Amino acid sequence: MPITQIRNTAQRLVADGALDRRDVGALIDLAKSGGRVTWSERNALRSLLGDPAYRDAFTAEARLDLQAFLGIASASTPSTPPASAAGGRSLGTNPAGESVVFKGGWFVASADAALPARPLEIGSSVYLAASLIGAADHGSNVFASLARDEKKQLFQNLELALLKVPPDVEVPQGYDDALQARQQRSSIATCLLELMRSLDLADPQQRLLQDSVLKSYARMAEAETVPQLRDSMVFQLFNNKDCLVTDEQREVSNRLMRLFAPTQPPYDEWFRDGNDRLRVVCHTGGEFFDSEVKRWKDSGFGEVGTSSGSRVQLEKTVERNGVKTVIELTMLSGSSGTFEKMSDPGTHVVAYSGHASWGRNIPSALRGAPDEAGQKLVLIHQCCGRGTINKFHDKYPDAQLVTTRNSSYEHEDFNTFSKVLDGIAERRSWASIANTVRSDRCRNSRDNYYFPSDVMLRMRALDADHDGVADVVDRLVHFNACSVATDTAAEFKPRDPGQPFDRLSGTSVHEAAQIMNTTTFSDFTEAYAAGESFIGAGYFQPTSEDDPMVRIRQTRIDDVLTYEVAVNSHYAHASEEAIKAEAFYTVAHTPPFKQDGDSKLETCLKALILVAHSLSVDSGYRDDEIWKQLLAKHGLPEIALWDVSPCVDVNHVYAGSAASIAKLRDRLGSAKLAAIEQALG
Repeated sequence: MPITQIRNTAQRLVADGALDRRDVGALIDLAKSGGRVTWSERNALRSLLGDPAYRDAFTAEARLDLQAFLGIASASTPSTPPASAAGGRSLGTNPAGESVVFKGGWFVASADAALPARPLEIGSSVYLAASLIGAADHGSNVFASLARDEKKQLFQNLELALLKVPPDVEVPQGYDDALQARQQRSSIATCLLELMRSLDLADPQQRLLQDSVLKSYARMAEAETVPQLRDSMVFQLFNNKDCLVTDEQREVSNRLMRLFAPTQPPYDEWFRDGNDRLRVVCHTGGEFFDSEVKRWKDSGFGEVGTSSGSRVQLEKTVERNGVKTVIELTMLSGSSGTFEKMSDPGTHVVAYSGHASWGRNIPSALRGAPDEAGQKLVLIHQCCGRGTINKFHDKYPDAQLVTTRNSSYEHEDFNTFSKVLDGIAERRSWASIANTVRSDRCRNSRDNYYFPSDVMLRMRALDADHDGVADVVDRLVHFNACSVATDTAAEFKPRDPGQPFDRLSGTSVHEAAQIMNTTTFSDFTEAYAAGESFIGAGYFQPTSEDDPMVRIRQTRIDDVLTYEVAVNSHYAHASEEAIKAEAFYTVAHTPPFKQDGDSKLETCLKALILVAHSLSVDSGYRDDEIWKQLLAKHGLPEIALWDVSPCVDVNHVYAGSAASIAKLRDRLGSAKLAAIEQALG
């Protein structure tokens, strides 16, 4: 449901006078109308409590009703509530199974535990609460039960904890390594934002406290030297901006966002000291090299210098609005060495245009690539470039990136590439450049390109801390993710990983979700999962032996229909290829992808085709082994992978269609189909 509906309805209701309990009930029902109250919808309701246009219109009972729904403590809560007999207040249990108790302004594991004193103890204290916040439902608030004075005390202690880990000191005194200090800053950031969200803005003292917390948070984000933590802090504040009710507060968030999501290419660095040359290097798939060189020449570029069959130097002078730009474009054939010029301060734009090889080419080119020197813009024009965003960001966190969302074609990529270069020559903003590309409905009919200013799309595709949770929903950046040794002989058999589920390395979970987004090439999923519908949701803790290996849940994030992909933590030892295969098998059995009219056999055949697709697009060489283990896990009879693989792509529908099912039925034959039906029960 569009968030504006909540605000518009509130505006209509307040026009009649006071906002009473019936009005608040109507607003809550409106938020619930989509079946699930989203984070943004909760924040839209929450902002009404502090907005001058509404806050004084609530009746006392109506305000309490809304606060209760949102999990916000009332301003009338006693400033010093009675403590428990043991002297602490329980906030819940974190994913490690540890109790989180608020005591003396700190967090401890039990009410009789000593308060933290040494640096590492302080880090453990704030991590206790941050891990609880990270695993909590976004609509709730861990600090809602704290009284006003407790929140003030908490804020003072968080600022004290921050002084222990300054970002300009790699390993502060009292810490063993840099990761401990980074985790403490990350935990402080998560707690500060949760504290900001917990404050009752109808209470003048809590509004003043919110201003102080916001200023501290902003200073922390601006000083942060670790890109993934800085970016997470800025984005999470922006994504909770509805709890900021004044123009001055919102401008703080907007100012930080201009650092996180650049509003323009790095013109100041590129064109300083009178430089008027834009140096561009583009590696092109060999089969496209000649045609792309011709396209550039047809668009006004002239050939300069000495060329060869694999290297052509082109140049074009552009004069716009009194500004001269000489575009030097070096075209190279093949993907090898795509990122070599990232280390050259004199190169401004690095590009690739060619086949993706189902996401293999760019990761291969990144291996052994040099570090970035000078600010770079990178354009990756291939099918489903979004699947490489995380690997690219790992290597080049500060580079600006333009890439594709879905399949792409040479003329579309050239159109975007040329419009980006034209926009740079005119010194235009990213919003202006993106609008020029998106308004060209003839050559960009599918809105197929990411730009550096596309914040939500970027965060859906990123998992910067590799915990398996997409950054768009990840409220705690982890620096202590533990990898579990892969056991390829038993990867479809559950086993306790020996670590809390929120501390497991989840790269394979995130990668599985990204590859699942390529199934927009499949008739089985296209109608329900266009674009970036699948995101990683990390691991979940199983409650019984019957819990699945992969779980897919439908939700809405920023009003976008989304499918969260989570993996049972007892399968953390499975290989990335196995997790992808099981994830594809699961999606076929999960509504709405599983249709009501489909028989068990029909659903199983769809699943097998999707699994065969998964195995064909990964970079491993264990396809038959994984296939056999998956069949055994689901109690299916022996089915040859080579019988299924030829059925995946029929009539250029790359990941399954009705024609695929028909072809697979023919290849398996009636006896094998009957055996599958019998196994399915």
